[in-house]
Amino acid sequence: MNGYFIFFKRKEKKTMNILDGIGETLNNAYNDVSKKAKDASGIAKLSYKIKQKESFISMQYGAIGKAYFEDHKDDAEPAYEGVSLVNDALKEIDELREELAKIKGAKKCPGCGAELKGEPAYCSKCGTKIEYDEPAEEAKTEEASETESKSEDFFAE
Repeated sequence: MNGYFIFFKRKEKKTMNILDGIGETLNNAYNDVSKKAKDASGIAKLSYKIKQKESFISMQYGAIGKAYFEDHKDDAEPAYEGVSLVNDALKEIDELREELAKIKGAKKCPGCGAELKGEPAYCSKCGTKIEYDEPAEEAKTEEASETESKSEDFFAE
C-alpha cells in the first residue's frame, strides 16, 4: 500500500504542476492583455490631445489671417492674393444678401444698410428716418376714386 501512496503523490504532484503551469499561463495572458489595454488607452488619450492642439492651432491661424485681412483689406494692391479673394467673396455675399432681401420683400436702411423689419419710422441701428413709397393698394384706391369722380362729373354735365 505504501507504493500506492507514492504513486498517488507523484500523480498528485504532476497534476499540481500542470495546474500551476496553466495558472501561470493564464496570469501571463492576463498581464499581456492588461498592458495592451493600457497602451491602447494611452494612445487614444495622446491622439485626442494632439487633435485638440491641432484644432487650437487651426483656430489661431484663422484669427491671425483675419487680423491680417482687417489690416490690409483696403490696400490698393495687397501683398497677399488671398486678401483680394476675400474682398471679392465679401462683395458677392453682399450682392446675394441684397437679392435675398428683394425676394423676401425686406427693405434696407439708406443710412447704414441694416435690414429693416416691419415698417419702422426710424432705423433701429443708426436712427435714419425711413421714407416709404405709397403702398400699391393705396395708390390703386386713390386712382379708382379719381376715376369715379371724373365719371360722375362727366355724367353730371
